Amino acid sequence: MNEHLRNFAIYDCIQYYFHCKHEVAALLAVENEQENEHNVKVPFADLISEHLKQMIAHKSPVLNPLNLIGNMKFTKKSYDQALELNDHWSISSCRHFDDKMRKYEYFWEIVTEDNELITLSVQFTRWQIISIKFDSDFSRIEKDSVRILALFYFINEYLDDDPFDLTNQAAEDLLEFYSDASTQNDEPIILRASIDKYNNIPSLTFKLGKNKHLYKVKDLNQLVDASRHSSSLKLGKFFNEPINQAKMDIDSQHWLSFIEKIIDARNLNEEFYYNYSSQVGRITLENSVADEVNDLLYQGVKLYSNEQPIGYTTDQLDLNIKIETQKSSALVSVEDLPVSTIITGSHAYYGYYKDVWIKYIGLTPASLHNLGLQPGAEMQFSKKTVAKFAHNILPKFEQTKFILVSGTDELKVILPPEAHFLFKLDYRVGSILCVARVQYGDAQYELNQGYTEEDRRDVEKETAAWKHINTYFSDYQHGRYVLSNEDSDVVQAFLDDGINELKRLGEVQITANFRSLLKGIKINLDVGVGINLTNELLDIDLADQKMSWEDIQAALKAYQEKQKYFVLKNGMLAKAEQPTIEQLAQTLHDLGISFKDFIHGKLHLPAYRAFYFAKQMKAANALHFSTNESFNTLINDLAKNQLKQNQIPVSLQNILRPYQKIGFNWLSTIVNYKFGGLLADEMGLGKTLQIISLLLARKEKMQNQLPSLIVAPASVIYNWQAEVKKFAPSLNVALLDGTKKERERLLLDAKKYDLLISSYQSLNRDLEAYQNLIFDVEVIDEAQNIKNQQSVTTKTVKVIKAHHKLALTGTPIENKLSELWSVFDYLMPGFLGSYPDFRKKYELPIVKEQDKEAEDQLANMVIPFILRRLKKDVLRDLPDKDEEIVPVKMNKKQADLYNMQTQKIIAQLNGQGDEDFKRSRFQILAQITKLREICCDPHLLYENYHGKSNKLIATIELIKNNLANGHKILLFSQFTAMLDILHENLARLRLPLFTITGSTPKTKRQEQVQKFNQMAQPGVFLISLKAGGTGINLTGADVVIHYDPWWNLAAEKQATDRAHRIGQKHSVKIYKMVTEDSIEERIIALQQKKAELADIILQNDQIADATMSKDDLIKILK
Repeated sequence: MNEHLRNFAIYDCIQYYFHCKHEVAALLAVENEQENEHNVKVPFADLISEHLKQMIAHKSPVLNPLNLIGNMKFTKKSYDQALELNDHWSISSCRHFDDKMRKYEYFWEIVTEDNELITLSVQFTRWQIISIKFDSDFSRIEKDSVRILALFYFINEYLDDDPFDLTNQAAEDLLEFYSDASTQNDEPIILRASIDKYNNIPSLTFKLGKNKHLYKVKDLNQLVDASRHSSSLKLGKFFNEPINQAKMDIDSQHWLSFIEKIIDARNLNEEFYYNYSSQVGRITLENSVADEVNDLLYQGVKLYSNEQPIGYTTDQLDLNIKIETQKSSALVSVEDLPVSTIITGSHAYYGYYKDVWIKYIGLTPASLHNLGLQPGAEMQFSKKTVAKFAHNILPKFEQTKFILVSGTDELKVILPPEAHFLFKLDYRVGSILCVARVQYGDAQYELNQGYTEEDRRDVEKETAAWKHINTYFSDYQHGRYVLSNEDSDVVQAFLDDGINELKRLGEVQITANFRSLLKGIKINLDVGVGINLTNELLDIDLADQKMSWEDIQAALKAYQEKQKYFVLKNGMLAKAEQPTIEQLAQTLHDLGISFKDFIHGKLHLPAYRAFYFAKQMKAANALHFSTNESFNTLINDLAKNQLKQNQIPVSLQNILRPYQKIGFNWLSTIVNYKFGGLLADEMGLGKTLQIISLLLARKEKMQNQLPSLIVAPASVIYNWQAEVKKFAPSLNVALLDGTKKERERLLLDAKKYDLLISSYQSLNRDLEAYQNLIFDVEVIDEAQNIKNQQSVTTKTVKVIKAHHKLALTGTPIENKLSELWSVFDYLMPGFLGSYPDFRKKYELPIVKEQDKEAEDQLANMVIPFILRRLKKDVLRDLPDKDEEIVPVKMNKKQADLYNMQTQKIIAQLNGQGDEDFKRSRFQILAQITKLREICCDPHLLYENYHGKSNKLIATIELIKNNLANGHKILLFSQFTAMLDILHENLARLRLPLFTITGSTPKTKRQEQVQKFNQMAQPGVFLISLKAGGTGINLTGADVVIHYDPWWNLAAEKQATDRAHRIGQKHSVKIYKMVTEDSIEERIIALQQKKAELADIILQNDQIADATMSKDDLIKILK
């Protein structure tokens, strides 16, 4: 290093210093004369030699180091002293530091001529040298000389390092790969594999090179490393270049991949494949290595021996086993496979003989391993063990191809007789019996009993058979093994598997009784179900059939407990898993009945179960059903829609539409059979009139002297009164309105009336007054009011005593299947079971698992008791309705308020777990309501809001246009405060204006409805969705505006149908005001999802769960 630096610095002048002493003297004289010049400071770049400058130019670093040194100045004297230091000092080490802040440092440890250790460092950036630091104890050395020396070191290190060159190592390697030197020779690299024997064991060695110059590879590790790093590998005079697999011929590439795989496996194994030295020059042919070599040779890859390719062939390999008898013992010898000619692979045996590789077919290492054989083994069997070998093991050898056994005839001579087992099976008195014997030649013994010293019996084999029998037969009596029917699990196991296992051990014989047992098990049982409709009950009879009730009980119990067999009354066995029992068990399960509910095979059920049995009679083809005439009539009347004509009141015969007459007949049939019924016609089809016709008909026929009860929302009780007065004036009606005392007085005289009409709220308050009252028919209008099974209203209507119960609704399922259960629990308690049972059996499978079978089963159960018609199907003359969504974009102030509220809710949701969400669900929904209010008009939420509502502006404009065209308008909103704002704005237009909210008195509601329908000029009716969305008739309007969408599409449809119903003579235009990019757009999408829920049961389609989870809410908000 020092000499190199010195040559850099003084090459131009010092090379002549030592030519002769005269020249030296002359030069010294010149130096003395120029001493004064030597003390003048000049730039460092002017001091260094031209040779050093040429070296810098040749290295061509990204930044010239002289530019970094800049204008540092030194004297010639200091420069010469630095050269002297360079001669006497040596570099011990050099380190580089990069602080990642574009500052670099070279740090040297220097050994002086006195063996002292000193340090030098140079700090620099890409613009300049920042500092030169060194040990301060240099009192005898001029410090500039040390600085110059540090610059020498710096230049030398900098030229090698070139720290500002961003070319990385991968790029350097690629450049090297394509350098001129590496591409000059296009001859392929050859890697040749040769086979020879090392210590008499076949192995592989390799040569590498080009053309005729091939060199033996002494270390395969080095070859693999050079290949993977594309680094040079020097093997001799004619080969020193990078190992590039792409430059190898095909055979060489295959062998290189083979070597890499072997070396990798060797390096992963603590005990190396071949030897324990670090160098690997030879690969032994054994195990999977032999398999790999065979695969290469089969593909045509060449393997050499003595510079010539070897041949490849296949041959068969057999293994000889020799048996030599010695009195009562035997010596078994297995032929050895010599390692010098036989190579043991993992999958096959191979050979190498006379320059030919042989793959042996037939015998394989795996086949020998499976037989427990080891080539070259000798096994001595004594008198005690020779029979076991001969009977249990030798047959396997003889049955195996490529194994040749000799000496078997001699072996048979010394063997005792072989054990043969005989099992005799019988069936008596509810137990399976087994007699087990063993036979040796002509001698027969009881299994594993009565041993003597003279007997030559196979104790081990007999013991094994005895243990096998005892796994099934737990008792032993009088020479017979006993298995009782009471141990049903073991009996099942024995019949399924045990008999076949005995057959594998020996001969199995069966008695006539046991044969009858097996035959009886295969016979399918014949079970009949008698169904009779008597006195409004179904009589189910399972007792008078071919199969006794006791046997049916036993079969159902076994099926329930998942047992395969059961014991018949006659002591025989029968299969529980057969179609008859399965279908009977399924029928009882579907009805929620246990076989324990039967008394001597008989059971009484409500008549409404008839429709399920009618369905089962078609599906359960293994059961035999019998029915009476009353049952058949019921099914024809309702399930098959063959309704008998009931007498329609004369006064209504010309008023009822055809479909309403069908509804009347259906209601009459339901009531006559004492069932509950749900009239679920679409809103506007006249459900009220159909009920009135039923009540009037019952009065005219004097079918019952008891009054009937109508329970309806408070907003429509006057409408009911008016409709009854209009269509059935002969009915004596009491409207339960007014004060509590007034209503109680009417209830005391209830028997004087044909019909009482009450609101849900009044019924809740007056419940005590109903305790002693019994009604003929109880009808609940808008039955969705009892969808919550826990509400006071629901519980109240269910405790009213009535002979018949009916329900009316256009939306039988608004959100959840539990709503349907609640309605039917009112109509026919117990029909759908308890709610927990209903939830488990129907709601969860349908909603969570989309269980189509459960859907169908539920639909089949309820459809006979639901009548639903759609306007499009029955009212061909009803004018069309046209629906249009009117998109409205929020103004900036409105949008900013909306976005702030949205982010607040999303942040709250993201910070909650599922349990937190459940607890705060209602608070979250309250926050979402605020979003909807902002969409309507921010004034609903912020009193100090100083801006406009684009929706309000658009709606007022829409109203003006429709009024100008002579239309009467209904406008619905859920927010009464929004109705107030609309009222204030519309009042300025000086037009007829009406309002119904929850606070509007009932009498005033009816007056406003009547006035609106009768007036001729255009006007607007502002209606709260919940207060006026049901039960009123506003056919005078032909335009409906929904100011804000509600989650429930059914509620909106009900509101729309205040106008689009019977009596409407004009087409109806429906406008939905929807704020763009808001929750209102998501509500419209959610409406459709909820609407599907009702169609599932009513139309037996698909079910969707409308309950919103946390994720649902986040999706709606985003």
